[in-house]
Amino acid sequence: MIYEYIENAINYFTDPDGLGFPILIASGLGAILYLMNYVGKADAKASRQVEDKKDSINRINFPQKPF
Repeated sequence: MIYEYIENAINYFTDPDGLGFPILIASGLGAILYLMNYVGKADAKASRQVEDKKDSINRINFPQKPF
């Protein structure tokens, strides 16, 4: 019973003449765009944290070497 449902779903989404194939392509592209957006935000956050760390290290006033 479940095997037949899965087989019907696979046939629906892989039939190039049916409506399921464009849905499959669109959902795949949507997933790719979502992941690209997520990675871009995470990368921006990480680079912002690195810059904040650099700024905090540069603000520390170490004494100058005497010679």
